[in-house]
Amino acid sequence: FGGLTLGPRTNFLDIHGDGQQCVVNRAPATTVTITGDQVTNAADAILSTCCSGVSQCRGGQFKITANSGNVIDMSLQAIGSGCSV
Repeated sequence: FGGLTLGPRTNFLDIHGDGQQCVVNRAPATTVTITGDQVTNAADAILSTCCSGVSQCRGGQFKITANSGNVIDMSLQAIGSGCSV
């Protein structure tokens, strides 16, 4: 997964199979960049805490701290779930 740059109060939604990945920058005036490794590590952390196997996972949330110190919210969720700022 590549890195992401999110402008102020923007989101990124990516659908994978039966679920979706939602990444949100809630900062009102700051553009934030996160690396692909940060996104992958966050997804791994969510999956490892919410279930014993990926097929049983119902989703979860994780906060990613960018190198700038800003925090991005990421969640894994069912397709069609809200992904808003």
